[in-house]
Amino acid sequence: MTTTSRTRLPPLPLVFTVAEARAKGASRSRLRRQDLAVPLHGARVQSVGTPPTWTGLGFATPPHSWTVEDLTALQRLRPDAVLSHATAAHPHGIPRPLDRAVDAPEPVSVSTPRDVRRPGVRVHRRTVPPEHSSVVHGLTVTSPERTWADLCALRPRWDEADLVAAGDHLVRHPWAGGGRLPPRTTVERLAEVLEALAPFHGVGRARAALGRVRVGADSAMETHARLALIDAGLGEPLLQHKVAPDDPALAESDLYFVDLRVALEYDGEHHLDRQQQARDARRDRRLLSYGVTPMRITAADHAEG
Repeated sequence: MTTTSRTRLPPLPLVFTVAEARAKGASRSRLRRQDLAVPLHGARVQSVGTPPTWTGLGFATPPHSWTVEDLTALQRLRPDAVLSHATAAHPHGIPRPLDRAVDAPEPVSVSTPRDVRRPGVRVHRRTVPPEHSSVVHGLTVTSPERTWADLCALRPRWDEADLVAAGDHLVRHPWAGGGRLPPRTTVERLAEVLEALAPFHGVGRARAALGRVRVGADSAMETHARLALIDAGLGEPLLQHKVAPDDPALAESDLYFVDLRVALEYDGEHHLDRQQQARDARRDRRLLSYGVTPMRITAADHAEG
């Protein structure tokens, strides 16, 4: 064996298992070299370029402390393991409960018919059929519909409002550039998967939450605001309503009460920008010109009940 063959790795993916490398002729000493990271026992990561990060992929901080490479390594070691529950909710962009910050990392949840003895892994012993799984950035996760159903069965429970917000997120038409994109799924598809899995623990809560899921909420806070207003007896607002369809200068209203002619807007952090505040002021004046009263709500309003 030449020096080059001893130092060069055989063709392998960025994240690979020791068994894969040994099968292709890599020596044990080569697999101990410092240019290979060890995310999990039995797996290696090649030092090629900049490793992907959650923020770099456009995701928020996950509920666990595992990196993209860690989860990839876990699935290279256990190809039958499907990321599920809150772990799958993260790459789907599903919002977490408002009162549940990521302080103490949660275990990574996987669904698999076999046991997985790994620290920091919560195993759900079951088989996930192919139609209930999807791939996001190379990670095999439960489908959006299956993930939502699993969240309804979680312990400790998610509140109904948080489950509705998760469903709203999946059926919304996200805004991108100059228009809206197709939804991740539909209310009908969520219902189909829910009934296909029934009966299961939490199915009653799931059906109740699904009955309140609506198309049109652009954020979890908009969902929570809508539910609070309905529960207060103010009726159900229209979502992303165009007060004046023929006026291109007037954008959609987040929540619109037809009888009251009131347009509520949820102002997130980006509304603190001075240019955005100027646009908001112009929009309010335009709504007033149509006889509509604009009102703005913030996260502080939600925190104060």
